[in-house]
Parts: sequence; C-alpha cells; structure tokens
Amino acid sequence: HGLVSKVLIIDWCLDHGEGTQSIFYSNPNVLYISIHRYKKGRCSTGAFDEVGEGAGKGFNVNIPLECGQGSCIGDAEYLSILRNIILPISQAFRPDIVLVSAGFDAMAGNKEPYGGFHVTAECFAHFTQCLMGVTSMPGKVLLVLEGGFHLSSLCQGVVRCTQALMCDGNPLSLDSVSTRPDATVVHSLQEVVTYQTKYWPSVARQKIHLGVSEEEARHKVQEEEDTIEALSTLSMKAS
Repeated sequence: HGLVSKVLIIDWCLDHGEGTQSIFYSNPNVLYISIHRYKKGRCSTGAFDEVGEGAGKGFNVNIPLECGQGSCIGDAEYLSILRNIILPISQAFRPDIVLVSAGFDAMAGNKEPYGGFHVTAECFAHFTQCLMGVTSMPGKVLLVLEGGFHLSSLCQGVVRCTQALMCDGNPLSLDSVSTRPDATVVHSLQEVVTYQTKYWPSVARQKIHLGVSEEEARHKVQEEEDTIEALSTLSMKAS
C-alpha cells in the first residue's frame, strides 16, 4: 500500500498456476503472465482465452505450450515468448514490482511426467535480467522458488538467476540465440498474440517476429534503429 500499486506476476513454472490465476482474476492491479505446458481437453485451466473478468479483464495472460511438443521446447521458444509477448505487455503495464513463480522444472533433466522441456539456466537468468528493467523503479524483482525435480538443474537455475539479480549474468549460448523457434510453437504463440492485441496493442507488431531467432531479432532492431537515424539525419540536412 502506498509504495506498490501495480504488481506483475511471471509464472515460468512448468504447470499452470491455477490458484494464482483464480486469486487475481478480477484484479486490474495485478498482471498475471504464465508460461506452461498444456493439453487441450485435459487441462482445466491455462487456455489463452482466459484473460480475466470484470475489472481484471485483460490482466491475465496465458501462454500455453502443448505437452506433446515438449521435445522441441527450449531456449529459442522461451526467448521468443519473452521478446514478443512478456516484455511488450510488461513495459506497457509498468509494474512497481515483479514477482516470479520461479520453478525450474522446464529445464533439461526434468523428464516426463515432471518435465520434458529443455530450457537452460542461462535463459532463465536472461529472463531475470530483462524483468529487472520493466519496473517503475528498476531492479524490483523477487524470485520465489517453486518446482524442480532434477537437483543439478535446479541448482544451476537458482545460481544463474541469483547471479542475474546481482547483475552478474552469464551470456546465452550461440545455439540459444541462433536457433529459430519451432513452427508449431510459433503457431500457438500467434494465437496468444492475436487474442491479447485487443488488450495490449503493443504486442500487435510482434506477430511477424515470433518465428525468428534471438540473433535475427537483434539484427532487425539494429536495422530499424539505423534506418531511423539515417532518416533523421536526412531530415535535419533538408531543413
């Protein structure tokens, strides 16, 4: 109260946080974003069209990833989600603090039925670093440890994210930044973006970038910045 009026909750635990969603489903001051595995017809919550109700409509963002796609879901897919969905929405919301449901069961080593994805610790550290920049007062991020059934992966995830909180991060691997996300996952993300555009217009332009790698996306941003700078220079010379 007073110091904190808007809260962003990022839930990267492998399973959907139906309890968290239920608690804040009608609250416009809490934005809940969840990345989770999902099986249509078998999961009771977590669909992309669950967006909140009443005053909280638009403040619940589900990013469901089909369970059967587990073997192809890793850094490339998570980086696309972060870049094209989580960051644009978070920056538009501008929270005072970010709370992370930090489960590490999406990391390699956690096998079905308790895992199946292969996200790296460095990727989650990158998430942490980026989230530190979306709050109204930079750095207000709290990670709360949740799932993780593979001890080595769990330890790696905790260490890397703690280092990120201390501004001592580790770079993403070349494979992580150069790999394009799986086409089936991109299709699912397009559905999320299409649905969320009515609540968060800032994600609309990201739809065309969902299928590119992190490296390609960085090049595109640099090209856009260079173009804007060149046009600005020409405009100044013309005047």
